[in-house]
Amino acid sequence: MWKAQLDISKPEHLATALGNVFSAGEVKEIIAAAGTAEVKAELAATTERAVKELGAFGVPWFWVLDGEGKGEPFFGSDRWHFMWEFLGLPFEDLRLKARI
Repeated sequence: MWKAQLDISKPEHLATALGNVFSAGEVKEIIAAAGTAEVKAELAATTERAVKELGAFGVPWFWVLDGEGKGEPFFGSDRWHFMWEFLGLPFEDLRLKARI
């Protein structure tokens, strides 16, 4: 999830987004690693597996594994509560407040 509608396909915007979580040095390392043949090959292989074997489509798309190794796909930014339920995590669902 990104704020400010940054086009993270541009390195300067990716650096800005990453800078919200990582140090400046870590951001430089991440950006540099992303351009390596090894990382590009791993990304291509992971993407191919996600689409062809796991049925990924659209974004956001998540493959969630429970503690026993069972996997389940989830699509959409409004599916967090389904993922938490699948994982057996305690959560408080959305609820309407009384109108006074």
